[in-house]
Amino acid sequence: MPAYFFDTSALKHRYVKTPISARIKRAVSDSRHDVYISELTVVELATAFADDCASRGVGHAEYDKLYRRFFRDVANKRIRVRRVTQRDFQNARHLLRFAKVIQGRHLKSADAIISESCRELAYELDSPIIFYLCDQRLHNTLSTLNAYTSAVRLRFIHP
Repeated sequence: MPAYFFDTSALKHRYVKTPISARIKRAVSDSRHDVYISELTVVELATAFADDCASRGVGHAEYDKLYRRFFRDVANKRIRVRRVTQRDFQNARHLLRFAKVIQGRHLKSADAIISESCRELAYELDSPIIFYLCDQRLHNTLSTLNAYTSAVRLRFIHP
């Protein structure tokens, strides 16, 4: 069975109630698959949770509750946090050069690092990885790159 790797744009829907929350919860809860994230996602969730709390007009108690639920998933090994390696940083720099400078595509630094972390994991596991994203621009950029379409199966979910 392939492993799953979640971008922050998709994982946040497990904790923040949205129209696609049930779908993301099912995918993460599916014990037939190992679920991975980049350690950068742990930090990016702070922004996602803060934005959700601000939009709902709730305070830090709700923010803390969202993080507790996330860390419970990590503690229970439902979500495995992959360390960002020096190689991930180097590959992200090359990805930014190629996608942004040469191809003129949209790509942010954090997205490049997380994407490279996913791709490297596929090589380490020597197994297919399904990369869940809810970021249309990132999906469009990665889907044009042979390095991703050959090593990773991109799965875009419209939020």
